[in-house]
Amino acid sequence: MKKEIFAYIRTSNTDKATAAKSDSDAHQLKTIKQFCQLKDWIVKDAFYDLRVSGDNGGDFREREAFSEMLAEMKSNGVKTFVVADAKCFAKSIITTAIIGEDLRAYGLAAMDASTGKDLAAKSNDNPEEQMIQNILMCLAQY
Repeated sequence: MKKEIFAYIRTSNTDKATAAKSDSDAHQLKTIKQFCQLKDWIVKDAFYDLRVSGDNGGDFREREAFSEMLAEMKSNGVKTFVVADAKCFAKSIITTAIIGEDLRAYGLAAMDASTGKDLAAKSNDNPEEQMIQNILMCLAQY
């Protein structure tokens, strides 16, 4: 049986022309599905937050689809969601840390389709990897 996952799609773009070039929901979902095909996973459902910042610290009120997805994950068998890349997950170190801590508390994973890394995994064992991840988050925020 194939592993079921959720797809999480987020964009802060309000301009549809800009979003359509690389940040559109269709582009992100295509990237996620390609990744899942390589892993032999199946996308059970997709959750989409439009015009939502990736840098909102611990305030997830505007991330309605994300909150709905997490509530569903905490109550059913789906334990993994996939994003097209890390900036769709979060755009700041603090937001990444807060989400990661919550996911780890429930045994959930957040996979980055562009790198194959679990964005919720704590990488204290590898300080170089943590440094690189922090630099990438800083660049995404910039």
